[in-house]
Amino acid sequence: MKATTRILAPAALTLVALAVAGTAPGPLDRTQRQDEPTTRPVSASSPVGAMRFSYVDIYIDSHERPLAAFEVELRATSGDAKFVGVAGGDARGFQDPPYYDRRRMELQKPARIIIGAFSLSPDLPTGKTRVARVSVASEANENPSYAVRVIAAGTTDGSQIPADATFAEGAAQ
Repeated sequence: MKATTRILAPAALTLVALAVAGTAPGPLDRTQRQDEPTTRPVSASSPVGAMRFSYVDIYIDSHERPLAAFEVELRATSGDAKFVGVAGGDARGFQDPPYYDRRRMELQKPARIIIGAFSLSPDLPTGKTRVARVSVASEANENPSYAVRVIAAGTTDGSQIPADATFAEGAAQ
């Protein structure tokens, strides 16, 4: 019990100090409506250090074959981009976020991520489908460039299939 007390005591003191200083995390300021944004939009004339958030949608075209598994690499080829999150795609079987190494994503410079997923769904996508959305943070005055490539793609029997990867960029809402 003493070891637990020693670990908790510094944390408790830190929370008390933050509360006294008025910086403790707390509920939303009562003067701010929940549907109001907490930050102003970033413009091209934003000060240095201002961040811009965007996303990169990753698409895989499996042509006429059902897409059951994939592994794709996305990397920033220019600009100071940082990948900050990964969400799933549109097709049934790929709506959950794909697998990726979160720690490596956070540390990788320049930005690079390998994502992969598989599905046992009986209703797999064919043709071009969005399989993931990667969230990006960058300096407000930067416009990063990206490249994407298929490492592997497979179909229902586990065999490898030819597939093409493309991407589309968008601004976070």
